[in-house]
Amino acid sequence: MNERFTLNNDACQYSSKACFRNSAHMLPVTDYLSDLPENVNETDIVEVQFKNTRKGYYHNTSKLPLEKGKVVVVEANPGYDIGEVVLTGRLVLCQMHKNRIDPARYEIRNVLRFATEEDMKKAEEAHQREHDTMIKSRQLAKSLGLEMKIGDVEFQGDGTKAIFYYIADGRVDFRQLIKVYAETFRIRIEMKQIGARQEAGRIGGTGPCGRELCCSTWMTNFTSVGTGAARLQKLSPNPQKLAGQCAKLKCCLNYEISLYEEARKMGYSLGSNGQDKPEEEDLGYQNVVGQDDFARFDKKKKQKPQRNNRPRDNRKPKNDSRNNDQPRKDSLLLAACTRGVAFSEFRDVSPAGWDKDSAVTFSFRVTDTVSPCNVLLHVRHSDNYPYQNMWLFLTSTNPQGVVTSDTIEFYLADDRGRWLGNGRNGHVSMPVLYEQNYHFPDTGAYSLSVRHGMRSDNLRGVSQIGMEILEP
Repeated sequence: MNERFTLNNDACQYSSKACFRNSAHMLPVTDYLSDLPENVNETDIVEVQFKNTRKGYYHNTSKLPLEKGKVVVVEANPGYDIGEVVLTGRLVLCQMHKNRIDPARYEIRNVLRFATEEDMKKAEEAHQREHDTMIKSRQLAKSLGLEMKIGDVEFQGDGTKAIFYYIADGRVDFRQLIKVYAETFRIRIEMKQIGARQEAGRIGGTGPCGRELCCSTWMTNFTSVGTGAARLQKLSPNPQKLAGQCAKLKCCLNYEISLYEEARKMGYSLGSNGQDKPEEEDLGYQNVVGQDDFARFDKKKKQKPQRNNRPRDNRKPKNDSRNNDQPRKDSLLLAACTRGVAFSEFRDVSPAGWDKDSAVTFSFRVTDTVSPCNVLLHVRHSDNYPYQNMWLFLTSTNPQGVVTSDTIEFYLADDRGRWLGNGRNGHVSMPVLYEQNYHFPDTGAYSLSVRHGMRSDNLRGVSQIGMEILEP
């Protein structure tokens, strides 16, 4: 541990213990002030790391010669825990300030001693029980009918307590579950809810960029990521490229968003060919693939200011008397992309609202697989539509019977509440480019089913859903 790193022709040096790690913990830190003599006297608080991303702060009241990489025994409630010192001195106070921890309000326990071989052996025995305990705990939660997933289990160093990390979409009443866990495992139980991003950080992995996950190496505070970031940067709507290993939108979508926003304020937006072009040449709509937590991105449309006192015409178009669940007789058309319009059909939506389980289905036959086509979806709505955007769940079936699913999001109104589509008398039609220059892989009969993915089970304000296949 006496090796030293030299930077800038001996002008800056620090020893290898500044970045030394005794184990493969996540969220590593570099104690670059460790060689300064006055650094030790800044504070007696040290940062101790346990399994994966869990860290804590403790007083060194015993005046032990602590440095980065030392394994210590710390106070716990109840008993004791075993962790590794990862930070000392002045940087500990900076780390606490970054994590918004007030020493006056935060309960800071003490470091008891250095860990002995007996302590390490007992901790290793406890950690070996974690995987089997996690599998068993999942089975017990499922038997009680709880909508939750046990993502990880962490035993305390003395083996008397375990933390169960779980993921759930809503509130879970696990009082009965804790009783079952206590009777089964004979330990003290602590339940801690985490999100999908926190779970990915605890598990770790490698991102598509080839580096370790940001949530495992340096990111501790997770900010919300919206589909607007992907839309502004003109990223591919491929869900495999937008989603991270947590199945949420990648956190790195926010890294350069400020640069794009600044460019947009200057009157430029990124074109589809990767070059800057004036904003007025933009298409005005873009399909972006959504994630499983789509509901949080439903945006209420702002009310458009009235320019006069004339009442709006809320008349609705005449409804088709035929059952919407059955395909029309003329819905089976030939889709050959060698002419202007290969396929065009509009289906009426019930005036009572579009139920989330009601699918609008289009059937068509493809005879040309050589010429490219543009596939467009049309949404016709009234001024009563309550949201700024819309999510659609698409299910397509090819001639071989293979079913594929997709999710798209698009905007129907701008930030000022003005509709982006064309229309009058309170009825607006909005085209959405779903596939551009697309080649159908096979000839034969295809079908496309469309369901809405908004948070409202019965979506009002939508009158028709249409589909067109056009020559580019």
